[in-house]
Amino acid sequence: FVNEEDAPAEPAAVTVGYAFTPKKVRSFMQPGLIGLARARGVQFMPIDPAKPIESQEGHPFDVILHKLPVAERLKCSWEERVRRYADDNPRCVVLDAPERVHQLANRATMLQAVQSISYGERFGGETGTSGRSSSICDGGAHSPELRRVRAPEQLVVEGDPDAVVAAMRAKKMRLPLLAKALMADGSANSHSVAVVYDETGLRSIVRGEVAGLRPPCILQQFVNHGGTLFKVYVVGESVTCTRRASLPDLHGTEGERARRGAGGGAVLRGAGRGGFELIERISSFLGAGNKRAAADMMEGGGAGEGDGGASGTGGTSSAEEGEEGTDQDEAEELEPPPRVVAPPEQALINSISASLRAQLGLQLFNYDLIRDASTDDYLVVDINYLPGFAKMPNYETVFANFLSSVCPVNLPATVP
Repeated sequence: FVNEEDAPAEPAAVTVGYAFTPKKVRSFMQPGLIGLARARGVQFMPIDPAKPIESQEGHPFDVILHKLPVAERLKCSWEERVRRYADDNPRCVVLDAPERVHQLANRATMLQAVQSISYGERFGGETGTSGRSSSICDGGAHSPELRRVRAPEQLVVEGDPDAVVAAMRAKKMRLPLLAKALMADGSANSHSVAVVYDETGLRSIVRGEVAGLRPPCILQQFVNHGGTLFKVYVVGESVTCTRRASLPDLHGTEGERARRGAGGGAVLRGAGRGGFELIERISSFLGAGNKRAAADMMEGGGAGEGDGGASGTGGTSSAEEGEEGTDQDEAEELEPPPRVVAPPEQALINSISASLRAQLGLQLFNYDLIRDASTDDYLVVDINYLPGFAKMPNYETVFANFLSSVCPVNLPATVP
């Protein structure tokens, strides 16, 4: 057996340029990926987003990977550079087109692709429907179970508190809710999330009294999901599902916080102001008595086998995936939730992923999937472009195979 990372390098057949922040470079450009790619004839070259792409070593590039946060002062000029480069070099594959990425930077548009998913064929051989949700089957061949895949209800918050409360009721949204920053673009407040328990907390949010969540922001329906989230990584046609510990089931009362407080759990910043809690770490939110490793829950194979890092649900994992190295990247000591949620069938995950890939027009992203504890519906609650793929199992091989698929000329066969 020969380790491909140590194998002799093939003559470079494909040049992949990348424009990342230093933090992204450290997390993504791991030695294992670089070595495996080099052994297969792929070389990576850094691109300075401040300079013309044509003037940099590696031009003409076969592939360009890019991710710059909106706070990066060069972001706008870089996007124009990469558009022009793609027009002038049509053989270059840009992953992904900036105009396609923009829809994920705003939580008001992020989940529109979920609402418009249309399944041409369900697993049971029946035709799906388009619209706000889609019925699909995740059961066995002999006893199919129909499931719906949908996005949670959302509302953009701005204006008069009474009008927001009325709009929430008109959409039949119920407490508890999640309040999130409107922009998911890597800016300072883009990872801000709070659980809203009651109308007092809701009005505090609407009035702009919560730092990091000043309007306009997003209210998203919180859905009880057994404290389990499935994080699905999409790299072209490759789909990898991992299972994460998540927020516990909630009931929207002050007693929920009192119960955790009585057990010795940490009360998060903002709880004393009434009606809401800012989420910083999931382990703190769960409170005392939840100190066994979440990895114990994550074992068990199937589509859900994978990393045991903690993540918020309802989209709070943007704090983890928006830029690597945040607190939520760390594995946390959590007790398994009372109800173990079985992972979705791989066929279901593949179907959702293919539909999202087509609707979004993106090749590199992940999404958070939960299962409604009361209806068994599946909900896509967050989507991230070019996330922390280094946390995905076997990501080096997956990316090597992906580069083979987008630039097949002169590359060795894909890794099994």
